[in-house]
Amino acid sequence: MLDIINRLVCSKCRDNYFAKPSNIKKDPYGNALECSCDSSKLKSEKECTQEEKRSGKCESYSCSSVCGDLSQAVSLDGRKCVSCGGPNNNETSLNYIHTKYDMNSRACTCSNPPKAEASGVPISTSKLIEIYDPQQALPTEHVCLPCPLGTAVIEDFVYENDDIFHSTAGISYEANSHVCARCPDPNMFFDTDYSCVCKEPFVKVSKHKFIIAWLTSTNLVTLFCHFFTN
Repeated sequence: MLDIINRLVCSKCRDNYFAKPSNIKKDPYGNALECSCDSSKLKSEKECTQEEKRSGKCESYSCSSVCGDLSQAVSLDGRKCVSCGGPNNNETSLNYIHTKYDMNSRACTCSNPPKAEASGVPISTSKLIEIYDPQQALPTEHVCLPCPLGTAVIEDFVYENDDIFHSTAGISYEANSHVCARCPDPNMFFDTDYSCVCKEPFVKVSKHKFIIAWLTSTNLVTLFCHFFTN
């Protein structure tokens, strides 16, 4: 027998458990399908009884306080404390960069440059990655890895006012310190003001020299670079 879903509802994550919508488990439209702990809290699994599951009162996890060692951050899966690390003798070929521990966010950070005036030069940022112990398959530290030229890590400080995303070239980017975001066109790069601009000899600012494509699903205009000859 097939299970038939006739409606979906939104449910609020419990405030007293430091919970928030998950950034990992989402539906195709970007809606969170489960709650998870705040990124600075440790997540502990709990067993639920059949009655709790049937009644919808199953609390399958709890969120505990931050890591005891204030130089450590919570792993991506929320289940372990890891160090804010950097390259060692065996990892120098991977071009890792040392992370810094931020007391406010209680997380490892890559100290990416703040938003500045546009300069026509690609901004240089690094993404945060998690290193695993190859024998135990457990996360051990967070390090920074430089992004490819032209891409950039989008963080909260890039947002304008109370925005919940960063918009440039018709694309909306959510803050994510673990991803090197790409502009919508391969001939674009992120400038030092975190906006997507065209590299030479492609057009930069003249609107009539852009190819414009309408995205009807989001009602936005995405800009692409194009080279026009006289």
